[in-house]
Amino acid sequence: MLLPFTLPYTLPCSRARQVLTLLLHQQRVGEALGQFRGHMAAFRRPPLPLPAGAAAAHAGWLARQYAVVGELLATRVDPLLLPRQARRCRRHSE
Repeated sequence: MLLPFTLPYTLPCSRARQVLTLLLHQQRVGEALGQFRGHMAAFRRPPLPLPAGAAAAHAGWLARQYAVVGELLATRVDPLLLPRQARRCRRHSE
């Protein structure tokens, strides 16, 4: 079930995931990361102050966005195309 404050985020986020998936499929990693950074800048702060429960849900939503992008990077990108720091982090997590 979607919380009322998450409804405006649903369509832009599904579109953002589609764009990222297409860019990563084309191995355009830098452009995909730029799109993700723009997406996070737009949605990092909710438009209104939120009650504590909704703020916690928003923080969870933000964490999920990073997890999804990490998963997309791990499954769709040649490790040699990742920035040097990301390759190092990926090597340590295996």
